[in-house]
Amino acid sequence: MILPLALILCLSVSSQVKEAETSSEELEIELRATIETLLKAGKEHDLDTIIEITGGAIGYGYRSKTLRTPDEKLLRAGHKMFWDSIESYEIIPNEEDVIYRIVGNVGFVLGTFIEKIKPKGGELQTIEVRTSMTLLRVDGKWKNVLYHRDTQFAK
Repeated sequence: MILPLALILCLSVSSQVKEAETSSEELEIELRATIETLLKAGKEHDLDTIIEITGGAIGYGYRSKTLRTPDEKLLRAGHKMFWDSIESYEIIPNEEDVIYRIVGNVGFVLGTFIEKIKPKGGELQTIEVRTSMTLLRVDGKWKNVLYHRDTQFAK
């Protein structure tokens, strides 16, 4: 008899505690800040931050047809090999066409960017990239879980 009463008491008390909901506008601000942090981390070769945000993601890049999986060791090695092979690298987002959408705790980011890359001993390449990312909000932080990048519509 005591156990059911204790359960009823706990349930009634917990129903009185209201969790503050985060508005979709606030979530979009957080999501935009996460993307800015990710861009900055790429520019600064901050692999720890890149992995914190994108380490669990699967997706396709435009440089190969192979699916990229969330293996942290491979991710670190791939970034190091890439950065060691270039003289300069810059991503210039096209802010005018970026779309942010929030559905519950899922964020979607779609847009394009210009990638300027100069391989060691090579010529500067400018590539227009189309991208989409799906992020999940876990413990108050946005984590990339799925992405796709391609150049099929580049000029």
